[in-house]
Amino acid sequence: MTTWWLSFCDANKPDGKQFIGACIVSGTDFINAVENSHAKGCNPGGEVAGREMPAHLVMMVPTKMRDTLLNIEQIGKIQKLLAPS
Repeated sequence: MTTWWLSFCDANKPDGKQFIGACIVSGTDFINAVENSHAKGCNPGGEVAGREMPAHLVMMVPTKMRDTLLNIEQIGKIQKLLAPS
């Protein structure tokens, strides 16, 4: 099982408003991660893109920020946590 960063957008929304959130979930592969995001209630629908997260980065993300739909402000906080010092 690996951890995935999933990002969601709605192409029907106006430019600049298409991003609808992201989540960090576990899965055996991309499809399983998307299924898990539905099961955990952190998939808002729309189009989804994702990529595996390296384990050393996942460990830096607080548990409360996993398995939940993240907004742009929360994503900014994660980016600061993961930025090289």
